[in-house]
Amino acid sequence: MVPGLPDPPYAGLASWDNLPGQTLAVGAEVLCRTQLADVEITEVVPSGGQGLRVDAFAVRDNPAQLTPREDQLGDSHVPLAAIGHGFVVGVPQKVTGVCADADPLTGRPLGPRPIWQELAVQYSRTTSGTGFDEGMDVHYRTADGDHVLHLPFAIKLCAPADHTGDCKH
Repeated sequence: MVPGLPDPPYAGLASWDNLPGQTLAVGAEVLCRTQLADVEITEVVPSGGQGLRVDAFAVRDNPAQLTPREDQLGDSHVPLAAIGHGFVVGVPQKVTGVCADADPLTGRPLGPRPIWQELAVQYSRTTSGTGFDEGMDVHYRTADGDHVLHLPFAIKLCAPADHTGDCKH
């Protein structure tokens, strides 16, 4: 637990009336690296929920830091490979922005900085019921080996017949 922040998950999304196999691409997080070392994301997987699959992932320069500012992805039922706008699926996904000037509690930048990367993840539901997870595990590689970063970003893809909890509408 981080003082001053709510218990995980810190963010999340529920999407209503998803059919099995229908995709949902989500701009999940903005990433940076803590040192001047190459960082390559090798895999993104649900962290242990049920009925969700990660079909694709990609990073792009954070559009909120560009001039003129642009919107981050948010969520879309368009497959990530078709979204474009800097997301390129199937190639090495590099995190290049250094976060040395970030507030240690919130991760928010304290001043001018290199461009960070927006991580987008494309999910689909693999079960007849609602698929959900409380986070995702981002596997990445640096010169000193393979690592995993858990991101507490909850995702729920509601089955059309589910009108309970976060799936009410």
